[in-house]
Amino acid sequence: METIDISGMGGGYERCCQLMLLRGMKFLEANPDFNWSESYKGSPSVYGLLISESFEAKTLDEVIVKDLGSSGAQHQAVIGHLHYIAEHGYQGWIDYFRNELNQADRIYELDESQLEENVKQDIKLWEAKLDAGYDPLANLREIIPEDQWINVNPDDPESMKKGIKKLIEKIEFAPNLTEKKT
Repeated sequence: METIDISGMGGGYERCCQLMLLRGMKFLEANPDFNWSESYKGSPSVYGLLISESFEAKTLDEVIVKDLGSSGAQHQAVIGHLHYIAEHGYQGWIDYFRNELNQADRIYELDESQLEENVKQDIKLWEAKLDAGYDPLANLREIIPEDQWINVNPDDPESMKKGIKKLIEKIEFAPNLTEKKT
């Protein structure tokens, strides 16, 4: 199948996005009356905190993230692509990247026959790496104290809401980061 590079990160991360996209496309094909209106809410200034508000959206989320442990960023990216596909059609999605965005280099052929199995293998390899002591957050811990982190579970809408609330509180009291310093 022809697809778009969703994450730009390659490897298992991108394969996971593609599996989520494929699952979502199948779900939407089986549910052509899916109502996107007020299905999702998020912050325009924070990527990866997208909350499903409707029963339909929660069901779609359950289908696309099942057994994947995907990130909030993966979820939001895939939902955005699915929404575009639902509005403009699959070929319209491909054409948009090829012609309107002039990003034909992001289009590639995906062999979906082994995708589910490859993603399962990616997950096992990642878990083995973590079990061996790899700490993917080591660099982050050196820069930002953990008490400043906002932790959320993308599979738990209440956790997402609390995370967004904490983030808004931090943003409201933070100095304006867009002002040029003189």
